[in-house]
Amino acid sequence: MRSAEGLRRVGYRALIVSTPADIILIGHGSGDALQLTLQAQGVLQRHGFALAVGVSPRLERVLASSKVDLEHLDERMLAVGDPADSLLVAADAVLKQTEVERPVVVLMPGNPLFLNSLSRLLVAEGAARELTVQRIAGVSQLDLAINELGINVAARGLQVFDAAAVARGRTRPDPAIPALLFRASDLLTNDHSPLEALHSLLRELYPDTHPVTLFNVDPASDATSFATATVADFAGFAEHLHDGSSLYVTRLRS
Repeated sequence: MRSAEGLRRVGYRALIVSTPADIILIGHGSGDALQLTLQAQGVLQRHGFALAVGVSPRLERVLASSKVDLEHLDERMLAVGDPADSLLVAADAVLKQTEVERPVVVLMPGNPLFLNSLSRLLVAEGAARELTVQRIAGVSQLDLAINELGINVAARGLQVFDAAAVARGRTRPDPAIPALLFRASDLLTNDHSPLEALHSLLRELYPDTHPVTLFNVDPASDATSFATATVADFAGFAEHLHDGSSLYVTRLRS
């Protein structure tokens, strides 16, 4: 390794040494999967405690055998009712814990490298409070969908949206780039109006013959399945939507 003097001679800028994290966000597998990276397992075992969201009984037993204790935030979040407020409750619990100890380890579903709502909120609030936030990769539905559907992100790119946000007109896919719509079960209201609104938008952006794929991750077994229909027949997916459902739309070829 070059000495500091040697680095200066060859024109390297000063090395930046990262500070210890105040909050560590760790992703765990989708559904009931036991997927944790070796790095994540090492961090959990080293600290022995984590605030947890969406951790299955199986994963909790595995962590307990490694002497890792969890404090679940799920009940606090569910007690609030409103999804936006539940995120605030979870983030508030994490931030208050930083006043007592650091780092605070948070175990959450999916991959915090692809910012979900909770990790996005913690990163933003952490920065506002001058807290350092570290993110450790996990396995998300995005990872699973890219792998199982064979999406070539490097060649074609990929747009990632919240399905309900697209249905409400808050964002609009570019038909020239493949699109993945998460949380498709949020489209199922009593009157199915969000599902109908998304169907209308798809028919506006794509021809009726364009393919749309429903990608499901079974919450109980972690098994994945998918089925493809045309935009014209999109409404038929309604009876197959659940919490592990996403929609994939290939790019529109010019």
